[in-house]
Amino acid sequence: MVTIIAFFGVTLISGCAKKAPVEQTSPVVSPIITPNNVFVLLADAENQIGRITVSNSAGSMELTEEGMATRVTDASSSPTAPFQMDTEEINTLFGEALSAQPQPPFISIFYFETGGTSLTEESQREIANIIRVIKERSPADVSVIGHADATGSQELNDQLSRERAQAVASLLITGGVDASSIQITSHGRNNPAVRTPDGVAEPRNRRVEVSVR
Repeated sequence: MVTIIAFFGVTLISGCAKKAPVEQTSPVVSPIITPNNVFVLLADAENQIGRITVSNSAGSMELTEEGMATRVTDASSSPTAPFQMDTEEINTLFGEALSAQPQPPFISIFYFETGGTSLTEESQREIANIIRVIKERSPADVSVIGHADATGSQELNDQLSRERAQAVASLLITGGVDASSIQITSHGRNNPAVRTPDGVAEPRNRRVEVSVR
C-alpha cells in the first residue's frame, strides 16, 4: 500500500507497493528545496520500504530506498536525480505533516488455558496494559478476534473462539473501555498462529488478538 500525504503543500510518500504514479500539477518555480516540490520515500506503518515513481509530463523518477528524494521544480521539468535526505532535514521540512499522521495500530495477544476461556497468568497481567493503551488513544477502534487450536470439532472450536473473544471484551469493558468501540469476531481453528495436525493442542493457537487503532 502506498500512502501520499499532502499537508499545506507538504508531500510525503510512504509504503510498500512496487510502483505508483504521482503527477506534479502545480508549477513551482523556486529551485530551492522546499516542502512544495520535494517527494521523499518513507517507511510505512509496519516499517516496510517499497518503491514509488514520481512523474509529470516531462519525465519520471523512481524512489526505492528510505529517505531517497526527488525534486520537481515545475510542471515542465522532469524530476531530479534521486538524492538522500537525512532525518534532521526530513523533520525540518515535513515535521508538521509527520506529526499529523495517525499512530500505527497497537496489537496485543492473549493466551488461554486449554479447553476453556481462562487466560494464562501472564495474559491476565497484560489486560491492564491494553486498557491503558486504549484509553490513551481514545477515541479508539478496538478489534477483538478469538482463535482456537486444532483439538476438538470445528463446531466446538468456533464456539470456543467466540467465547474467548467475548471474555476478553468483557474484561476491557469492566476496565472502563467503551463497549461501542469494540468489534468482536472469531475464526475458530481456521487461522492458526502455528499450523499443526488435527488433534494437537498448541498453546500459541489458543489466543485472542486485540488491535487498537
